[in-house]
Amino acid sequence: MAISLYDRCALLLDLFLILKAASVPTLKAVLSKPRLLMQPTNLKRVFFENVWGFMGDSVDEMGRPIKADLLPRATGVVLEIGAGQCN
Repeated sequence: MAISLYDRCALLLDLFLILKAASVPTLKAVLSKPRLLMQPTNLKRVFFENVWGFMGDSVDEMGRPIKADLLPRATGVVLEIGAGQCN
């Protein structure tokens, strides 16, 4: 299955919006705590907190129909593992 030009552009647009939304707050965090540059794990955590703060609700909303279909059929122990927005 080939990816359409529209889908390719949508992916690039999503990446641009994510970088735009997460870069400024991450840069502010680095400016206020420069030691983050020496702590890549913590820097990554700060960046992805900003990514999920920006797009978490919309991703959750888009997945709602799939979850609504799956949950009534779930039995036994159900473990849902999410991105974890740390709020």
